[in-house]
Amino acid sequence: MSKVAPNSYASQEELQPALKEQLLSLSFHAFEECVQQLLVSMGYVEVKLMGRTQWRQRTAHGGLDMEAYTEVGVTRIQVIAQVKQYTRPIQRRFVDELRGTMLRTGARHGLLVTTSTFPNAAKKAVAGDRLAPIRLIDGEELNNLLIQYQIGVTSGSENNPAIDNSYFDQLRERFPGKVRRRRTKTEEAASGSQTPVTNPIHSEVTPTQGGAMLARTHILIGLSTLWGVSLIPYGVTAENLPLLAAITILGALLPDLDAVESKIKSFSIKGVQPFALFADSANKTWGHRGFLHSFPALCLLGGGLLPFAFVVGWQIPLCLWLGYASHLMADACTRTGIPGAPFTKRFFLLPYKWRVVTGSSYEEALYPFLASAAALFFLRYLIPH
Repeated sequence: MSKVAPNSYASQEELQPALKEQLLSLSFHAFEECVQQLLVSMGYVEVKLMGRTQWRQRTAHGGLDMEAYTEVGVTRIQVIAQVKQYTRPIQRRFVDELRGTMLRTGARHGLLVTTSTFPNAAKKAVAGDRLAPIRLIDGEELNNLLIQYQIGVTSGSENNPAIDNSYFDQLRERFPGKVRRRRTKTEEAASGSQTPVTNPIHSEVTPTQGGAMLARTHILIGLSTLWGVSLIPYGVTAENLPLLAAITILGALLPDLDAVESKIKSFSIKGVQPFALFADSANKTWGHRGFLHSFPALCLLGGGLLPFAFVVGWQIPLCLWLGYASHLMADACTRTGIPGAPFTKRFFLLPYKWRVVTGSSYEEALYPFLASAAALFFLRYLIPH
């Protein structure tokens, strides 16, 4: 009888639990990347992540996570997908949500992919729907597809399937983040906890312990740095305010060039995205919240901008640098933090209990204050005295 290697399994059925455990151990972005690679291997084209940056909030695209196309002859069919990194069953409301998004965007097909299961109500909701057909892929089928297309799985020794640990390690390096599993009701009862489970549509895995702040928050925090520039004589005037504000906003968004999807990456001029190529390279090289979110990157930016101060004046380089610095300081106030020296630890500005959870009521509460501060600053210069 041939021996099976320690990391290989005699059958796909035996591999299922280990593969599911690997998927649940990933951050949400890493899990999305895994599903994206699977769709590409299955023949879908132009598979694009739609920019979910935190676990507590829908995307700006209405809740969908991916967009792809399938080609049938000379016809291209748009497909949109939601992925759910859950352990509890996926309720029917998610099917209804995806169907609504399909009708709004004009997509011809929908995919709902999960690590868990679908109850009968969800299965009945997709049966016989030709107007907005949705394909349900539960955890077992997802694992079988990953095995079939060898995504995170190798043939192993003696042709026994095995987990490709290096693949999942690389995903974790590219998309770092601690995983926080929600306790089940049984576990809560055993511990005597009576803490209610809030917002049941949350993913059960926290991808990055709070994720990245929203672009609008970074923009407003960046604009607030103009108050400091205005303290310098002739720093801000009514004439140069629009330009300095635009430069500051650019600086406040630049660190997120290493994100899978971001406002700065998707920025286009007549259909051309000037930052897209560098953004893809930065994400593959460092991952989100990598080098571009570090103090060495801030120092390099300052050194690179210094010569321009003698050409265009000191205001523009300073505003770009301050906008960049404001992004790092804001992210250092979240539960993910930013890279610390020597890139093996995270740097935080606040104690753990005070750190901001992205998309939470804390960040939402900051928004009106930041918006008011920005409005007052502009009114200060634009209203004639």
